[in-house]
Amino acid sequence: SSIAAYLGISSESVAKTIIDFDMLQSKDNVLVAVSGGPDSVALLRVLLALQAKFDIQIGVGHLDHGLRPSAATKDAAFVTSLCNKAGLPCHVETADIQSLHRQRKGSLEALGRKARYHFFGRMAREFGYNKIALGHHADDNAELILMNLFRGSGLLGLSGIPPVRNHRYIRPLIEQPREQLMNFLQDIQANFVMDDTNQDLRFLRNRIRHELMPGLVHRYNPNLVDTLNRTAAIFRTEEDWLTKRLSGFSTPWRRATPS
Repeated sequence: SSIAAYLGISSESVAKTIIDFDMLQSKDNVLVAVSGGPDSVALLRVLLALQAKFDIQIGVGHLDHGLRPSAATKDAAFVTSLCNKAGLPCHVETADIQSLHRQRKGSLEALGRKARYHFFGRMAREFGYNKIALGHHADDNAELILMNLFRGSGLLGLSGIPPVRNHRYIRPLIEQPREQLMNFLQDIQANFVMDDTNQDLRFLRNRIRHELMPGLVHRYNPNLVDTLNRTAAIFRTEEDWLTKRLSGFSTPWRRATPS
């Protein structure tokens, strides 16, 4: 009841995102990616509040990367407890990302992301989920746009995180700012766990999140997240238009796969 009361405006906003991007259909079986952090817990709680409205079934997937053994055990226990209380199917596994890193090199971030998508895809096939919900929000999108800008990118990279990918991966919170999600969790007194690696400034995304973004918001544009998201939406529209226009032509290049 407290969720429904708080979600009066917020649920309508998330529901509008779901409808605008055609994310869910009646009878969809949705695997929600839950790390135990605030974003994924907010995603799960919002989807549970909207479950009857969209007539969907919900299960939870949690992958331990094996990078923080003691903390990860607590994270998995937290997610399992959350699912048990809500009566939800819960799929928990561990991946040895460090071992993969030694074998294949590359960045830990990229290997972790690949392992997550492999896990979610396998769980979807094994247990009949046709949609996979991820907890990316508007601040995540803004940070990725800046990352891609620094690395050098065309329209595809600057269009940010796609709300829907391959008609399968959906991001219902993609238009919600981080602050609003944190306020929601505080209002309903929802517990969550924090990942210490999110504070590690060795990672570019964390430096952008904790150092660059606050300075830009404070000194240049207090609405920077909204501005970057609107710009990304324009780029995404143009990218989609170009893709459709060029679909009938044979090209010597291959388009990169978005996040």
